[in-house]
Amino acid sequence: MKMKSAMLAVLILINGGLCVGQNKAHPTMHLYAKPTKSHFKRGETVTLSYSLTNTSTARRLVGASPAIGSEISLEITGPNAKSVPWEGAVYNDRTPGVIELVLLFPTRQISGTTIIPTSCNPLGEGGYCLDKPGRYVATASYRTSDEAFGISTCDSLIAAGPYRSEPFEFWID
Repeated sequence: MKMKSAMLAVLILINGGLCVGQNKAHPTMHLYAKPTKSHFKRGETVTLSYSLTNTSTARRLVGASPAIGSEISLEITGPNAKSVPWEGAVYNDRTPGVIELVLLFPTRQISGTTIIPTSCNPLGEGGYCLDKPGRYVATASYRTSDEAFGISTCDSLIAAGPYRSEPFEFWID
C-alpha cells in the first residue's frame, strides 16, 4: 500500500512539475493564416497555410495539427459583402476523445496547411458555400479543443484562445 502511495505522489510531482514557475498570465500566441494562392477556380479546393507562434515567455500546449472545424474556425465575407455561413453537418475530422497536443516553447511555432471544407447543401457534408465568383475576405481563429482541458493537471499550460489572424482575402474566378 505504501508503494502505491509513493508512486502516485511521484506521478503527481512529475506531471505537476510542468506547472512550476509558469507565467499564469493569459498566454500570448500569434496566428498567421493565408490562402496558398490568391485566385481559385469555382469548385477548386481552397487551401490555407497557417502558423501558430508562442510569443509568451512560458511553454504552451496546442493542438499538434489544427484543422478547420476543430481548432480553427473561420469568419468569411462573400462577394456580396454578406457573411458566408457554415452549411450542412458539423465538420470535424478528429476521432472522438482523441487529441494530439504539442508543447510549444517560447518563440516556437507549429505550421501547416488545411483545406476550407466547402458545401452549399444544408443537408449534406459540412462546409462553407464558396460558389459565387468574386472576392472573399476571411479571418481565422485558433482555439485549443475542449478535449484538451482535463488532460493536463495544469490548465494554465493550455493555449486556450481564441487567437485571431489578420484578415486575408482570396478570389473565386
